[in-house]
Amino acid sequence: MLLFLDNFAGHPSDLKLDNIQLAFFPPNTTAKSQDIQPEREDNELIELWEALPVGERMNEGEEMDLSDFLEADERLATGGTLTLQEIADGVMRQEDSDIDEEDLIVEKEEVSFKEAERAMSTVRKFMQQESGKLSVMQVCDKLEDEMQEIRQKKMRQPTILECFRQA
Repeated sequence: MLLFLDNFAGHPSDLKLDNIQLAFFPPNTTAKSQDIQPEREDNELIELWEALPVGERMNEGEEMDLSDFLEADERLATGGTLTLQEIADGVMRQEDSDIDEEDLIVEKEEVSFKEAERAMSTVRKFMQQESGKLSVMQVCDKLEDEMQEIRQKKMRQPTILECFRQA
């Protein structure tokens, strides 16, 4: 196998491999074979820079002293220093705003119909033992009727193919 590499000083030229032969492109070959075009963002940045008023360009074309360059950060305006109390207040406000009721996701515990039926049966037995009142038993009947309506709404008719597969 032949592997062509860019002519880069970091690539070892004396590397011996069993199944791979290394060959190097001449210097600047890849740059000449590929058009180097500025990216669209680069063009936009150039246009924006040129659109700036001359006064806002930071001494374009002028030489800058090394000391001016190194001290540039010191001349920047900052927000000042905060006390520990101000930092704590800011963090607390941020935490309060991060926890909104809309953002809270409460997982619903799904209850199967079988579980609901067992629970209803247990409630009915308990009420018969402890109360035995007709009005309480009628409420249990209404609850069971409502459960049956829910069950019927969730049921679906099997397709013809499903009927044949079951047979």
